[in-house]
Amino acid sequence: KWSPVCTVSMQYEPDIHINTQRMEELKETQREDWVKSCPTKVYSYNAKTRMVDIENSERCMYCQECVHKAHDLDKPDLVSIGMKHERYIYKVETTGSLKAITVLLESIKVLKEKLHVLKDRLETDEEFSTNLDFGA
Repeated sequence: KWSPVCTVSMQYEPDIHINTQRMEELKETQREDWVKSCPTKVYSYNAKTRMVDIENSERCMYCQECVHKAHDLDKPDLVSIGMKHERYIYKVETTGSLKAITVLLESIKVLKEKLHVLKDRLETDEEFSTNLDFGA
């Protein structure tokens, strides 16, 4: 079957916080090592300012390498990594026949239609309709 999409991925947006007080307790080489512990280069180190920054949180793949390195440095509260459950990163790679935004919007339409059909069928089925609440 023809498909205009090569790959699609979705993940929660990372919620990353660096404890600046704890970071200041580290030596310069420790800060550099901590930044290098991230395999996807989420963090950057500025040698002039001696500051560690979050360069690109979207690169985070939740591998926890930076958390493990923080533990190795006896700074378990150096960084916290969570997920923003109300925000997503959704990536669509197409074959070029359609734009990614077109594929995304059309797929949302199809999903909505299928959910309406499912809701209608469940509401007409007495066995299921007494146990389900779809809200208004």
